Amino acid sequence: MTDLGKYIQEKLKTTSPEEIRKDLISQGFMPDQFESFFSSSPKKSIFGNLHGRKLYYFLLIAILVFALLLRFFIINPSISDKDVLTNGEGLIIGFPDEKPLIDDNVLSVSTATEGQGFFNGNSLDIAFDDVLTTFTFDGYYHGIYFESSYVDNTTNETLIEITNNFNLTDGIPQIFITEFIENSSVVAKIYVDEDWREKIVPNYIWWGVGFSNKKIFDYSNEISPGIYVDSVNDSSRFTNNYNLHLGGLAVGDITQEKIDSDSSDVTYVRVK
Repeated sequence: MTDLGKYIQEKLKTTSPEEIRKDLISQGFMPDQFESFFSSSPKKSIFGNLHGRKLYYFLLIAILVFALLLRFFIINPSISDKDVLTNGEGLIIGFPDEKPLIDDNVLSVSTATEGQGFFNGNSLDIAFDDVLTTFTFDGYYHGIYFESSYVDNTTNETLIEITNNFNLTDGIPQIFITEFIENSSVVAKIYVDEDWREKIVPNYIWWGVGFSNKKIFDYSNEISPGIYVDSVNDSSRFTNNYNLHLGGLAVGDITQEKIDSDSSDVTYVRVK
């Protein structure tokens, strides 16, 4: 049991659970960090499991580098020689970014990441100098978990989608998130379509190790008719020369009121 768990168990001997919860929140803890110590069946927080647990850095770094090498050189046969940039030793250092940013409502991931990124359908791979890292996507639709999209089981209708191929006439809120390194900082850019703007209201961006930063989405930058982009500096959650990242970035109707009330009626997409 962690020190936090021991602290809670000791306090429970003399203090009610609600008083302990209020005390922990006043100290900056989120519910999903302590609820499991009150019950054998902990209630999920609004963010699911957004906070990273304590990591054993050396082991995770070794596993991460090994997994990325497998992805780039063995598992991902869709990447051909012409799709990558390599250094003199043949190691992948990036991807060509010759395509326009938006072409027929399709976002070029390579161009959007300044030649660093490749999207394989369910994750974003970044290669930059000696940096190799992977981001995964998932989300919640009115509290129901999904990965690449949420499809209604009754109507077979897609209700939300993570994609770089925007369809501006289908009525489906669509989103794509990129992360890349620029001037020694990690830049996260969030692309959404007009359907997202109309249906996901309000639209907040939360980011950082503990998702402690937030801002309302700025729709002033319409990069193509019906496609909008906003960005944040996501550097604070990266370590080990950008190869390891904690926490994540979430975009959707996550308001402070919903967090305070532990509401499950939230719709958002996150990248980890």
